[in-house]
Amino acid sequence: MPGYETADWEQLKVDMKRRWGTVSPERRYRLSSITDLFTKPQQEGGIRNMAQYRNFIGEYEAIITYLKRYQYIQGDINHNQEILASLSTSVKELIYKEMIKDRDMVQALDVGYIIPRLDILKLYIEQDLEAKVLIQQKEFSKKKPPEKKKRFEDESWDEVLKQVKELTQKIKNPQQPEPQPRNEGKESVKEVFNQLKTLSEPVTQPRRNWNNNKEQRFPQTNQPYRPRNPLPPFSSSYQSYIPAQMAPRPPLKCAYCKDEGHSETRCTHLAEDLDKRIVRTQGATYLFPSYQRVPMEGN
Repeated sequence: MPGYETADWEQLKVDMKRRWGTVSPERRYRLSSITDLFTKPQQEGGIRNMAQYRNFIGEYEAIITYLKRYQYIQGDINHNQEILASLSTSVKELIYKEMIKDRDMVQALDVGYIIPRLDILKLYIEQDLEAKVLIQQKEFSKKKPPEKKKRFEDESWDEVLKQVKELTQKIKNPQQPEPQPRNEGKESVKEVFNQLKTLSEPVTQPRRNWNNNKEQRFPQTNQPYRPRNPLPPFSSSYQSYIPAQMAPRPPLKCAYCKDEGHSETRCTHLAEDLDKRIVRTQGATYLFPSYQRVPMEGN
């Protein structure tokens, strides 16, 4: 190797990588990483919701697979007690009750209880946390709407009745112009005629303008009536309306395996994947073990 002959360390590293491959990856986790992972949620009061649990269990599985791959751990390990201790007290009590009720916690010879396997324990934890999320959503939807403010909040009832009576009287008896006092003495016929003439001017003036401008506004034409937006002519490509009940339905197609003739409820491929725990259900959705949604048609 030229790096060895010239005593060049940087060149020697390049030559060694070229000959024997890259060096082993850096160490990501240690045995103490498991204890650090369990102590952190215990100090913060325990895991309370689904988001915290998914982050916790994902990091735990990554540490275990890394330590087993590089042979820091050999054989089966059991951290079920530590996983339960990292949960909050309310969640922990619900899980204990459900496991004892379903008889999944076997009683030991010293009158204690043995915690089930990790896969069974994870199912109980996920069910209780999902139920907690649904209960919180229902409580949020049942909140009362804000009360409407009263219209007469500050006024007394007597004042309101008084205002209503005044309004009704104004509607029934509208205000009329006050009669002008008559001038004492006799008026001449010419003055009376002038007053009548002034009173009749605002009434006759618009009529006079209307008669003069009538022909300008509405000119008479002998042209036939034509609509602005005429209907399109009848064509041979016109199709009559078909109601939705009479329209042909598309063929039934499974959204999981994409085969025709059945739905997801009768899909044999989906049933096999559920038995093998390749896919799990969460309500109306299907998830991978990594909590990623299975791509299906229509979603």
